[in-house]
Amino acid sequence: MQNLNEFVRYLTILCCLVVFSSCGLGDSADESLEVFDLGQLEGTCEFDTEKLGKILDEQIDAEIDCLESNLEKFTDFVRREDPRYVARGELQRFIDKFFPANKNTTVKELLKLVFDLNTVLLKDPKDKVSVGNISLLFKLFRIVNDEGRKLNNLITGMDEFSYWDRRQTIFTLTSSLGEKALAVIRQRPATESSTLQIKDFLAELKKILEIGEADLDIELIDSFLFVKKLVLGGEKNVINAPQFEKLLELAPNILLLGMDAMMSGGKKFFSDGDKWFFFMDIVREFRGYFYAFDNEDEILTHKDLTNVAGRILGNKYSMENMEDSVRNLKTRLIGGSADSYTFGNLTTLVQWGQGIFEQLYFNEVTYYHYKEILDGPDAVTDLKRPELEEYKAFNKKSVPVLWDKFQELTSTHRFFQDANGWITFDNKYVRNASGYTMLTLFNWGLNKLIRVYGAPRENGWSISIDDMRVLIYEIEGLLREMDFWQADVERFLSETVNSSDNFQFNANGDMVADVYEATEYFNTVFTSVDITSEVHARLKSYCDIVDEEEKAFDIECYREHFYQVFFDEMHMEKYYPRLKEFLDGIGPEKALQHLINMETYSRIIPDPGLPMTQTDLGRVIIGFGNVESAVLRFDQNNSGGILERPELDNAFPVFKNLIIQVAQLKPATQFLAKSIFLYLVKEMKEPSTLQILSFHFFGKKKDITCDRFRLAGILSFFVETP
Repeated sequence: MQNLNEFVRYLTILCCLVVFSSCGLGDSADESLEVFDLGQLEGTCEFDTEKLGKILDEQIDAEIDCLESNLEKFTDFVRREDPRYVARGELQRFIDKFFPANKNTTVKELLKLVFDLNTVLLKDPKDKVSVGNISLLFKLFRIVNDEGRKLNNLITGMDEFSYWDRRQTIFTLTSSLGEKALAVIRQRPATESSTLQIKDFLAELKKILEIGEADLDIELIDSFLFVKKLVLGGEKNVINAPQFEKLLELAPNILLLGMDAMMSGGKKFFSDGDKWFFFMDIVREFRGYFYAFDNEDEILTHKDLTNVAGRILGNKYSMENMEDSVRNLKTRLIGGSADSYTFGNLTTLVQWGQGIFEQLYFNEVTYYHYKEILDGPDAVTDLKRPELEEYKAFNKKSVPVLWDKFQELTSTHRFFQDANGWITFDNKYVRNASGYTMLTLFNWGLNKLIRVYGAPRENGWSISIDDMRVLIYEIEGLLREMDFWQADVERFLSETVNSSDNFQFNANGDMVADVYEATEYFNTVFTSVDITSEVHARLKSYCDIVDEEEKAFDIECYREHFYQVFFDEMHMEKYYPRLKEFLDGIGPEKALQHLINMETYSRIIPDPGLPMTQTDLGRVIIGFGNVESAVLRFDQNNSGGILERPELDNAFPVFKNLIIQVAQLKPATQFLAKSIFLYLVKEMKEPSTLQILSFHFFGKKKDITCDRFRLAGILSFFVETP
C-alpha cells in the first residue's frame, strides 16, 4: 500500500512540473524566444515548491493557483510557433535560456513524461499542450489534491482487518475522484491515436525520480499488465485515451474487487457458506469485466505467469524448479501452447474457479438444510432436492448438476474430515460440512487429472500405475519443490493405485484407481499430515532425534511411547474408536506387535534396525487409515472388526486381481487366488507352491476369520510389486 501511495505522489508531482521551472514557462517562434515584456513574467505570487510533493497530504490550493497564474502569463507574453499550443521543444529552449539553473537532463526528461501523460489525459498531439487545456489540467490537479488526499489518508496504515471498516468510504472516494476526473477529460474528444507506452513511461519515471527497485519493479509490473489487456483490450503495454477513460469508469469497482480478494483474510464470515458465496461472487464479477477477445487471442505468456506466481510465492518455492511441471500441466489440462495463455484458456480457468466455488457454496447450504439427517449415524441415499432460497444464486440449469454432485458425495463417500482436518473411522457415519468441502476439492482436482492422464474403462474414467507414472514424472519438479517426491517412485505408484483400488470404502479391485477411490485415499493421506506432525512433536518429549536430516527417533523409544502419545495425550480414540477398542482387547504385547505389523507394511525400508523417520511415521498413520477403512467396509455385521468367512468371501473379489498380479499367477493357476487369500489370512505369511496346493485341496477353510492384527500382518504382500 505504501508503494502505491508513493507511485501516486510521483505521478502528481510530475504533472505539476508541466507548469514548474520558476513560476512561468514559455516558447517563441525562434531561438531567441522573443518575449514582449519579460518583466511581467516575474512572479506575482510565491509558493513553497516542497509542498508540491505533499499534494496527497496537505491542501495546496495556493500553490496550484500560483502555478496556474504564472503559466497563463507565460502564454500571454511568449511568442510561439503555433499560438494554440505550448510545444515541448520550445518550452525546453525557453527554460535553458532564461532559467539556466534548471538546464539539466532531468528537467528535459521530466517534461517529456508530462507531455506523454497529457497526450492520454487531455488528448493533445504528441509533445504539445493546448493552451485551451491549461485550465483543465489545473482542474485535474485540484481534484487529485482534494479527493486523492482524502483517499491517501484513508488507506495509510490500513491492513486486511481495518480495510473492511473503511471499504465503503474507499469506494465513495474512488468513485468521486473518477467521476470528477472523467468530467474534465471528457471535455476533449478521445482518440485511439493518443497513446502511452506504459512500460517505457514507468522506466523513465523510475530513472528520473531515482525510485528503488523495491518500490517500482518494472519487470513485475510488466508481468501484471496482462490484466490491462484482459479488461481494456489492445496491447498490454499501450494505453490510449479511450481506454484510459474506460479505466477511470471501471476503476472504483475493479479496485474494490481486487482489494476484497487481497484483504479477504481479515473479513469476518458468519459461516463457510458466506465465505464460498463471497469468492463465488468475486470470480463472477471479475469475469464480467473481460474485454471481448477471440478465444485464440494471446493474453499472457508463460513467463508472465511464472513471474507473477514467483512474486506471490516469495522465497518459499522456486518457480524455476517447477517450470517444466507448470508447462506440462498447462498443455495437458488446458490445452494449446505451453508458452501462451489465450483468452479461451483464461476463460476456462475462470470458469473452473467459478464452478468450484459454486459447488462449495451449494454443498454448504444444502448440508445445513439437511443437517439433522446428515448428522445421523446411517448411510443416506434417498434425499430429495429441496427448493432453497439460496439456490436462486445459480443458473436454473446448473442446480440439477450441482445437486447430483452433492448426492454423489453423500451416497458414495464414507469418511469426512472435520474442522481439524481429521477423519473418524467408526461403524457409524460422522459427516460434517468441512468434510464435504475437502471431498469436493479432492474430487474436482482428481477428476481433472484422471480425465487427462487416465483412460475411460469399464467402470468409468480411471488411472493405472502406468498412467500415473506419466503424471508423476511430468510434474516431478513441482512434487520435489513441495517436498512430495518419493525416493522409491515405483513403490509409491503401487501403493497409491493399489491402496486406492483395494483398501478404500469404494474399492472395486479392478487394478486401476477411479475418482472415488483416489478421492478417498488422498482424503486419508492428507488427514494424516497434521496428525503425523503432532505425534512427532510430542514424541520429542520422550525420544531423542538420532538423525536430524530424517527427523528420526530410535525405533524402540518410538514404539514404547507411540500409543501413549496417540491415545493418552492426543485422545485419538475419538477418531479411531474401533481401533482403540481392538487394541485394549488384545493386550499390550499383541498391540505392540500390531504396530510392528503396520511398520512392516508401511515403512519405506521395513528394517527394525533403522530409526523411525518422520516420513515413515506418517506412512504408518496412513496405514492405520487403510486398515480401518477395509475393516469397516467388510465387517457387515459390526462384530467389532472380526471378518468372518462369509465376509471374507465378500472381500475376496476386491483383492482377487491384486493377488493374481503379486503372486504372478498364470491363467492356468488363477484358480488358486482365493486359496492364497485365505492362507494369508490364516497363516499371516506367504505360502510356498507346495503349501498352497496342499491348502487348496486339503486345508480347513470354513472357520477362518480375520481381524485388524491379521490384516496388518499381510498388508505388505498386497502392496508388493512383481
